[in-house]
Amino acid sequence: MKRTLIVSIPMKAEVVKSRYVSADPTLPAGSREAAFPVVPFLEAAGIRGDEMKVILIAKHSAFSHADEHVAALKEELAAIGVSATFVTVDSEFEEKRDVHEKLMLDLVKEIEDGSKLIADVTYGSKDVPVVIFSAMNFAEKFLGCEVENILYGQAFFRDDGSISETRLCDLSPLYTLNHLAGVLKCDSPEKARQLLRKVISI
Repeated sequence: MKRTLIVSIPMKAEVVKSRYVSADPTLPAGSREAAFPVVPFLEAAGIRGDEMKVILIAKHSAFSHADEHVAALKEELAAIGVSATFVTVDSEFEEKRDVHEKLMLDLVKEIEDGSKLIADVTYGSKDVPVVIFSAMNFAEKFLGCEVENILYGQAFFRDDGSISETRLCDLSPLYTLNHLAGVLKCDSPEKARQLLRKVISI
């Protein structure tokens, strides 16, 4: 089975390792402490990387530490026995149309045809999850791919800035909702709202 893993790499200097918990039985989190929540997920789900390709999105600026975190993720994946091919997609830390378009084109170029897709959108700039959603939508429509999970490590902070709890969340329903809104067809705003309510309630 082919899998393509897309991970948004943090830019900040320090990333704290955490133990992620999950209240969803279909979303195993495991007990391993990790900087990247996708790592304990892969370990707990028993995914070791048959034909796995990992696409690392690294945003760069004068103060970015992305390169250091790329190495850290590779170490964490190796520690759980994941065998994979790694590709780093470099992107500027700029909110410009041409930057977003280039990032999407680079992602689509690297996504393996016919693969199952897993993304970790915990870190990175705000534009990255939007671009990942768009690339995944394209991959499902035209590359024969299937979205499995879109992971997000939710952190709760104390008043002093320290982390009190971290949870593993799956944003796949949000991806599905976004896709759904794009394919609904109605001849009036009110009918569209009613249809959306009906579909969501199913």
